[in-house]
Amino acid sequence: MSWSQSVGSKSKTLGCLSPGNLLVSWLVTPGNYKRWTSQAKGPLEEEIVQLMVDHGIRDRSQRYVYDKIRNLKRSYMSAREYLMQQGQLTRFIEHKASQNVEKKAQRRCSYFRELSVLFECNGEVDAPQDESSGELHHNGGQRFYQCQKD
Repeated sequence: MSWSQSVGSKSKTLGCLSPGNLLVSWLVTPGNYKRWTSQAKGPLEEEIVQLMVDHGIRDRSQRYVYDKIRNLKRSYMSAREYLMQQGQLTRFIEHKASQNVEKKAQRRCSYFRELSVLFECNGEVDAPQDESSGELHHNGGQRFYQCQKD
Protein backbone atom coordinates (compact mmCIF):
# COMPACT_ATOMS: atom_id res chain seq x y z
CA MET A 1 0.00 0.00 0.00
CA SER A 2 1.26 3.44 -0.88
CA TRP A 3 2.43 5.64 1.95
CA SER A 4 0.67 8.60 0.35
CA GLN A 5 -2.68 6.84 0.12
CA SER A 6 -4.60 4.84 2.70
CA VAL A 7 -7.25 2.36 1.60
CA GLY A 8 -9.02 2.55 4.96
CA SER A 9 -9.36 6.32 4.91
CA LYS A 10 -9.61 6.96 1.15
CA SER A 11 -7.52 10.00 2.06
CA LYS A 12 -6.40 10.76 -1.47
CA THR A 13 -9.89 10.80 -2.97
CA LEU A 14 -11.50 12.72 -0.10
CA GLY A 15 -8.85 15.42 0.06
CA CYS A 16 -7.89 14.50 3.61
CA LEU A 17 -4.38 14.30 4.96
CA SER A 18 -2.58 11.16 3.81
CA PRO A 19 -0.50 9.06 6.20
CA GLY A 20 2.63 10.53 4.59
CA ASN A 21 1.41 14.09 5.00
CA LEU A 22 0.49 13.45 8.64
CA LEU A 23 3.89 11.93 9.35
CA VAL A 24 5.79 14.78 7.69
CA SER A 25 3.57 17.30 9.49
CA TRP A 26 4.40 15.60 12.80
CA LEU A 27 8.13 15.54 12.01
CA VAL A 28 8.33 19.24 11.09
CA THR A 29 6.34 20.38 14.13
CA PRO A 30 8.89 22.26 16.28
CA GLY A 31 10.54 19.93 18.76
CA ASN A 32 9.20 16.65 17.37
CA TYR A 33 12.23 15.68 15.29
CA LYS A 34 14.50 16.40 18.24
CA ARG A 35 12.27 14.14 20.33
CA TRP A 36 12.49 11.47 17.63
CA THR A 37 16.28 11.54 17.62
CA SER A 38 16.72 11.68 21.40
CA GLN A 39 13.88 9.69 22.99
CA ALA A 40 12.60 6.13 23.01
CA LYS A 41 10.84 5.39 19.72
CA GLY A 42 7.95 3.29 21.10
CA PRO A 43 5.96 6.09 22.77
CA LEU A 44 6.57 8.42 19.81
CA GLU A 45 5.44 5.76 17.34
CA GLU A 46 2.29 5.29 19.44
CA GLU A 47 1.72 9.06 19.37
CA ILE A 48 2.00 9.13 15.57
CA VAL A 49 -0.23 6.08 15.11
CA GLN A 50 -2.82 7.74 17.36
CA LEU A 51 -2.58 10.92 15.28
CA MET A 52 -3.35 8.83 12.20
CA VAL A 53 -6.26 7.09 13.94
CA ASP A 54 -7.60 10.51 14.92
CA HIS A 55 -7.61 11.37 11.20
CA GLY A 56 -9.38 8.14 10.21
CA ILE A 57 -6.29 6.17 9.20
CA ARG A 58 -6.52 2.88 11.09
CA ASP A 59 -4.25 0.62 9.06
CA ARG A 60 -0.80 1.75 10.22
CA SER A 61 1.37 0.14 12.89
CA GLN A 62 4.20 1.44 15.05
CA ARG A 63 6.70 -0.57 13.01
CA TYR A 64 5.32 0.96 9.83
CA VAL A 65 5.82 4.47 11.25
CA TYR A 66 9.41 3.65 12.25
CA ASP A 67 10.20 2.23 8.81
CA LYS A 68 8.63 5.19 7.01
CA ILE A 69 10.60 7.76 8.99
CA ARG A 70 13.77 5.84 8.18
CA ASN A 71 12.72 5.66 4.51
CA LEU A 72 11.87 9.37 4.40
CA LYS A 73 15.39 10.17 5.56
CA ARG A 74 16.91 7.79 3.00
CA SER A 75 14.83 9.21 0.17
CA TYR A 76 15.69 12.76 1.27
CA MET A 77 19.40 11.94 1.22
CA SER A 78 19.06 10.34 -2.23
CA ALA A 79 17.31 13.41 -3.64
CA ARG A 80 19.78 15.75 -1.95
CA GLU A 81 22.75 13.84 -3.37
CA TYR A 82 21.20 13.97 -6.84
CA LEU A 83 20.55 17.73 -6.57
CA MET A 84 24.09 18.37 -5.28
CA GLN A 85 25.58 16.35 -8.16
CA GLN A 86 23.51 18.39 -10.60
CA GLY A 87 24.52 21.65 -8.90
CA GLN A 88 20.80 22.34 -8.46
CA LEU A 89 20.12 22.13 -4.71
CA THR A 90 19.55 25.85 -4.15
CA ARG A 91 17.68 26.27 -7.45
CA PHE A 92 15.38 23.38 -6.52
CA ILE A 93 14.59 24.83 -3.09
CA GLU A 94 13.86 28.18 -4.75
CA HIS A 95 11.58 26.49 -7.36
CA LYS A 96 13.99 27.52 -10.13
CA ALA A 97 15.28 24.10 -11.23
CA SER A 98 14.48 22.75 -14.68
CA GLN A 99 11.37 20.63 -15.08
CA ASN A 100 13.55 17.56 -15.66
CA VAL A 101 15.54 18.10 -12.44
CA GLU A 102 12.30 18.82 -10.57
CA LYS A 103 10.73 15.53 -11.70
CA LYS A 104 13.81 13.45 -10.91
CA ALA A 105 14.22 14.97 -7.44
CA GLN A 106 10.51 14.60 -6.64
CA ARG A 107 10.66 10.96 -7.75
CA ARG A 108 13.43 10.38 -5.21
CA CYS A 109 11.68 12.27 -2.39
CA SER A 110 8.25 13.83 -2.83
CA TYR A 111 8.55 15.55 0.58
CA PHE A 112 12.01 17.03 -0.07
CA ARG A 113 11.11 20.69 0.46
CA GLU A 114 9.15 19.99 3.63
CA LEU A 115 11.96 17.88 5.09
CA SER A 116 14.88 20.02 3.94
CA VAL A 117 14.82 22.55 6.79
CA LEU A 118 14.36 19.69 9.26
CA PHE A 119 17.39 17.71 8.09
CA GLU A 120 19.58 20.67 7.12
CA CYS A 121 19.10 22.44 10.45
CA ASN A 122 19.43 19.40 12.71
CA GLY A 123 22.90 18.27 11.72
CA GLU A 124 21.70 15.40 9.53
CA VAL A 125 23.73 16.59 6.54
CA ASP A 126 27.01 18.40 6.05
CA ALA A 127 26.52 22.02 5.08
CA PRO A 128 28.64 25.09 5.69
CA GLN A 129 26.99 27.24 8.34
CA ASP A 130 27.39 30.81 9.51
CA GLU A 131 27.58 30.30 13.27
CA SER A 132 26.53 33.85 14.13
CA SER A 133 23.28 33.89 12.17
CA GLY A 134 22.37 30.21 12.03
CA GLU A 135 22.07 30.46 8.23
CA LEU A 136 23.13 27.49 6.15
CA HIS A 137 24.88 28.27 2.88
CA HIS A 138 25.40 26.37 -0.35
CA ASN A 139 26.50 27.27 -3.86
CA GLY A 140 28.84 30.16 -3.27
CA GLY A 141 27.43 31.40 0.00
CA GLN A 142 23.83 32.08 -1.02
CA ARG A 143 21.36 32.09 1.83
CA PHE A 144 19.76 28.67 2.01
CA TYR A 145 17.92 28.30 5.34
CA GLN A 146 17.32 30.23 8.51
CA CYS A 147 17.52 27.67 11.30
CA GLN A 148 15.79 28.29 14.60
CA LYS A 149 17.99 27.98 17.65
CA ASP A 150 16.65 26.01 20.62
